Amino acid sequence: MKINIYPNPATQQFTIEAAGIESSEYIITNTLGQRINANASVQSGKIVIETSNLPRGLYLITVSGKGKTASRKIILE
Repeated sequence: MKINIYPNPATQQFTIEAAGIESSEYIITNTLGQRINANASVQSGKIVIETSNLPRGLYLITVSGKGKTASRKIILE
């Protein structure tokens, strides 16, 4: 699965784009491997994730769908 995450680094929000993203699941984890809950909305085939309530740092985003998985690192400033 090919995904695009922008902006990176992010401050207030970031966007995940991928083919068939509406039927995909995503997981955000911190550097300790703890699952992070964040507000998200689907807009025009993109997932927009609000990050203003999350601490600054490095996070791992994992997107799964249609039997495929992709992971990317994101930095929150």
